[in-house]
Amino acid sequence: MTFNLYRILYLWAGALVLALLAIIPLAIWVRALGVLIAVCCVAWAWVSLRHRVERQRGSVRLADNMALPAASFRHPVVLVCGDGLEGLFGIVPAEHLALRVTEQGCYVRVPSLKQLPVVTDSVLALRPGWGGQLGVMFTVNPGAHSDDAVLAGQVRAFNHQVALARKRGIALPLLLVSYLQTLQGEEPWFSWNNGQAEARVRDAGACVSLDEWQQQITGSSIQAARMHASVQLNSVVAWLHDAVLPHLGTRSSPGLATICAVKLVPALPYAVKGSLWQQWLRSKVALIDNRPVVTDAVLPFPDALLSLFPLGPLRSPVHRASIAAVWLFAVAGVVALASSAWQNTLLVRQVSDDLRRYAAIPQPTQREQRGFLWREDAVTVLRQDAQRLDAYYRHGVPLAFGLGLYRGERLRAP
Repeated sequence: MTFNLYRILYLWAGALVLALLAIIPLAIWVRALGVLIAVCCVAWAWVSLRHRVERQRGSVRLADNMALPAASFRHPVVLVCGDGLEGLFGIVPAEHLALRVTEQGCYVRVPSLKQLPVVTDSVLALRPGWGGQLGVMFTVNPGAHSDDAVLAGQVRAFNHQVALARKRGIALPLLLVSYLQTLQGEEPWFSWNNGQAEARVRDAGACVSLDEWQQQITGSSIQAARMHASVQLNSVVAWLHDAVLPHLGTRSSPGLATICAVKLVPALPYAVKGSLWQQWLRSKVALIDNRPVVTDAVLPFPDALLSLFPLGPLRSPVHRASIAAVWLFAVAGVVALASSAWQNTLLVRQVSDDLRRYAAIPQPTQREQRGFLWREDAVTVLRQDAQRLDAYYRHGVPLAFGLGLYRGERLRAP
C-alpha cells in the first residue's frame, strides 16, 4: 500500500480506539489516559512509517539513472540473484541495483542473497501494486563453483532469504536457471516445472517436447548437434537433482523451485578451474574439460520463460486498504458489542436481584421494626432502579448499553 493509505489506516484505527473509549464505561481518568495513549501511538506510527518509507526508497539506488517501470506495468518482475550477474547485467557497483525491461517482463539485479528481502520491500515501497507480479530467478552455474559444500551453503542461504521475503505475504515464485558452457552455438531454453519428468524446449515462441525437437530437422549434422545437446541437458539435469534441488526443498518450504531451466551457451563468464561440472564429467564419463576461462561473456535472459510465472490476482492498494479498514472496523465492532452485552447482563442481574430481594422480605408486623427498615431500604433501591430505567426510556439508552442489545425495558414496569 502507498504511504498515504497507511496514514489513513492509522488514523482510522485511532478513531476506532477513541470510539471504543467512548462506548466502554470507564472512569474519567482511564478514558483520558486511553485517549493520550491512542494519540501518541498514532503519532509514533505516523513518524516511524515516514522514516521507514524514506529508508526503503533510499536503499533502492538504480545504476545509470535507471527507473522502475510505471505502476501500471502488468508483467512479471523478476528479482535476479546468484551466479553470473555480471554476464547478465554487466559491471554494476555493488551497492546499486540494475534493471532490464523487456516486452515480457522486468529483471531487477539483487547484489547479494542477504539483500533479497530488503530489495523486495524496497520495490514494493515504490510499487505497492506489484505484490502479485514479483518472482525470483536464482542462477546456479556448475562451471562457477568448485566446492559442493560451499554451493550447498549458498543454496540453503538463498532458501532462507526467500522464506524471509515470503513472510511478508508475497508468493515469490521461483525460477531456477543454470547456464552450461558447450562447444556448440547457443541452444534454445530447456525448462520443466517442479515434478515434471520431461523437459520442454522453448524456441522461437514454440514449446515442444525434447523428442519432437530432435525430430524437427532432417539434416544429419543438426540432428547430431541436437542429440549432443540432449545428452548434455540430461547430464546437467542430473547434476541439479543431485547438488542443488535437495537443498531447495525443506520441511518449511518443500519443492521451492517451481520452474527449472537450462541454457547451453558458447561461453560462461567467471568459470573456475576444477569446477563442479568438470568434476562431474570426470567422475561420470572420465572426460576432462580444458577450455580456457572466459571473463567477458554475455548471458541471455530467460524472456521465453517469463510467461510461466503465475501472476497473482491484481489487487490495487486501495482495495487492500479497504479490506484492512473493514477488518479493523469488524474487530472494533466485536469489542463494542461484547462490552454492550456484558453491561446489559450486569444491569439485568442488578435490577433482578433488587426485585428478588424486595420480594423475599416478608410483610412486617408492628412489632418488627427491623422488617420495616429492610423493606424501606429495598424500596429505596427499587426507586433508584426505576428512575434509572425511566431516564433511559425518556432520554435514550447510553452507548455502553446500546448497539441494539439493551435489555432493561422489560424490567421497567416490574
